Amino acid sequence: MSKKSCFAFLVAVIELLLFISAGSAAAASTQITVSPTSVSFGTVNVGSSAQQSIKITNSSQTVLAIRSVSVSGSYFAITGIATPLPMRAGASFSFTAKFTPSAAGSQTGKVAIVTSSGETVDVALSGNTPTNTVSIVPTSASFGSVPVGSTNSQTFTVTNHGSTTVSVLSKSIFGTGLSISGLASGLQIGSGQSSTFNVAFKPAQTGAITGSASVDFSASGKTVGLTVPLSGNGVGATSTLEASPSALSFGDVTVGKSSSLALKVTNAGNSSVTVTRSAVTGSGFSVSGLSALTLQPGQSDSVPVVFAPASTGSVSGNISIATNSATASVALSGSGIVASSTHTVSLSWLASTSTGMAGYYVERGTVSGGPYQILNSSPETGTSYVDSTVQNGTEYFYVVVAVSTGGQESKPSGQVSAIIP
Repeated sequence: MSKKSCFAFLVAVIELLLFISAGSAAAASTQITVSPTSVSFGTVNVGSSAQQSIKITNSSQTVLAIRSVSVSGSYFAITGIATPLPMRAGASFSFTAKFTPSAAGSQTGKVAIVTSSGETVDVALSGNTPTNTVSIVPTSASFGSVPVGSTNSQTFTVTNHGSTTVSVLSKSIFGTGLSISGLASGLQIGSGQSSTFNVAFKPAQTGAITGSASVDFSASGKTVGLTVPLSGNGVGATSTLEASPSALSFGDVTVGKSSSLALKVTNAGNSSVTVTRSAVTGSGFSVSGLSALTLQPGQSDSVPVVFAPASTGSVSGNISIATNSATASVALSGSGIVASSTHTVSLSWLASTSTGMAGYYVERGTVSGGPYQILNSSPETGTSYVDSTVQNGTEYFYVVVAVSTGGQESKPSGQVSAIIP
C-alpha cells in the first residue's frame, strides 16, 4: 500500500470512530427528555400552594427504566410517581411537583431524574414567598347540601406570618345566600398572631351556588388581597318525626301503682323540628317532656310514658305528637289489676362509680331476658328497692339501669330472678 493510500485509510478510520463516538454521545444524551426543564412557581403565600405537571418521555429506541426521582430544596415535593418505572420507546409519563411554603423568602431546588443507564436529568425549581405574608385557612370551603331556611357556617383563620403588623382594610362576600361576619375593618393582627371570621350559607331557594369571600389587608404599605372560593347547594327542607317503639304495652299494673316505659322520638329529616302539640288518650296514661321539644336533624330524645290505672280492667290509648311539619302516633295498652299478694321482693345493688349519677331504674319482666318494664317512675337514688306489686305463683326477672343527670342510661345489670309462691 502506498503512503498516500495508507494516509487516506487512516483518515477514514478516524472519521468513522468520530462518527461512532458522536453517535453514542447523542444517543446517551437523548435517552429521556423532560418538559418543562425548569419550573417557577412564582409568588406563593404561606398557607397556600402551587403545583406543576412534569412530563418524562423515553426518546430512545429501546425500553428503559426510570431508576429514581428525587426532589431537593425547602418546601418542594413530588407526587404521582413510583420507581423503578419501566418505559417503552416513545412512551411518556407525568408527575406533579408542588411548592407549599411555610416561611417567607425565595426558594430554589431541583428534581433529579435518574435512568437505569445512569443518565441524570435535572429540573430546576424556584418559588417565592412574600416577607409580609397573610394566609387564610382553609383556602376554600364547601357547605354541602343545606335545607332552604337553614344555616351552615364555616370559621376561617387569618394568620400573619410576617415580621410586621398587618391591618384589615375591608372584607366582602359574593354569592347568593352567603354572609360574612367578624374581622372588622381596622383590626390589627400582630406578627405571628391570628384572628378569625365566619361565613354562613342560608339558602332561600334550591340549587347549587358558587361564591367567594375576599379580605384586603395592609402590610408594610402594600395591599394584600386574599380570596377564598365557596360553594354550597340549597335543598328542599324535609321534616320526618319517628317514634320508637310504635306501640307500648304496660301489661298488668296494680291499681294505685304506676309503670313507666321510655319512648324514643327522632328527627329523621334534614331540618329542625319542634313539637307544637302532644295529646294522650286512654285512662291512666300520661307522657312528659314533649312540650316545645326541638330536635335537630338526626337528633333523638327519650321521654317517659306512664300508666297509672285508677281501676281494674284493660285500657287502650294513643299518643299523638305534632310538629311544625310532621306527626307521629304511638299505640298504648295496659291492664289495671288488684294486688292479691302479701309477698314482696327486696333488691339491692352496688353503687355506680360514675360521676353525675341521678339514680337507678328497676326494671321487671316475666320472661327471662325481657322485655322489662320500669317499676319506679323516677330514678331511685339509693341502692335498694322493694317490689310490692308481685303476684302469687309468678316468676319475675329483674335488672337495674343507672341513669345520669343528663338522662343517659347505662346498659342493664345482670339479671336476677324471684319466684313468688
